[in-house]
Amino acid sequence: MKLTVSATPLSQQRKDALIIFFQGAESALPAGNAALNKKTTSLLKKSAFKGEAGQVCIIPQDGSHLILAGLGLQKHFYNGLLEQAAAAAVRSGVSAGIKTFAVASVAKIKGLSDAEYQLLVGRGSAWGTYAFNTFKSEGKKAPATSLVFCGPVKNRSAIKAAEAQGIALLDTADLANLPGNEAPPVKIATWAKSMARKTGLSCQIMGKAELTKKGCGGILSVAQGSAEDPRMIILKHAGTDKTAKPIVLVGKTVTFDTGGISLKPGKNMGWMRYDKCGGMAVLTAMQMIARMKLKT
Repeated sequence: MKLTVSATPLSQQRKDALIIFFQGAESALPAGNAALNKKTTSLLKKSAFKGEAGQVCIIPQDGSHLILAGLGLQKHFYNGLLEQAAAAAVRSGVSAGIKTFAVASVAKIKGLSDAEYQLLVGRGSAWGTYAFNTFKSEGKKAPATSLVFCGPVKNRSAIKAAEAQGIALLDTADLANLPGNEAPPVKIATWAKSMARKTGLSCQIMGKAELTKKGCGGILSVAQGSAEDPRMIILKHAGTDKTAKPIVLVGKTVTFDTGGISLKPGKNMGWMRYDKCGGMAVLTAMQMIARMKLKT
């Protein structure tokens, strides 16, 4: 999803949809949106929308749409609810054929800075465009979408970070969703090597022989339950701050866990593919770090 900034007020935007966040019955629109607030308040009287967390309402309006996204009451608010609401709003919009979105550049949400708001909304909106279509014979390519932040933005670094993080999330998501037979260790290692080459990370792949030499008995023991040999993926980001202590992220990437298989109902076995998502989180984080060119 392309993220941009416009000085034109939200109410004057000519996009397919305007996204407005609500905390209960209270709009989170900042000052200067009295007319839009009045319009949404009037529409709410005819709607079942209550501004609850996860609730989304799409209202056709003057040739475009208003997308109302609920955050729940202020007393229960935490940052994740905003990211989830942005994702839900965009996902609902895309399902309705909407491609261009607009949102206020700041919001009236207690305890949330403008930069935090922009990062969460931007990253959540990008995630809202994702669909797992790998095994669909008629899987269509996702349409190009965009989101414009309307109004003054003092520093665009949070929006740039949101765009970089959104790209990393979407890039890793298909790999994370693959079942064990489609994502064995060698395939994940190959994917990581390709991603590292594109983003400027260094990448080292350790196979069975090197893991044996290093004495990695735990990994080798687990791998004995599979016909697939294990891999260890080591990614490094060379930050520009040479005095900073390195930060190490470790992600478990068991591609299919056979432990306790007799205890798990058959209908839940499909979820075992997500045993590898500790590693998927690290692959995503490392790509985010590389794209954001962090100093550390």
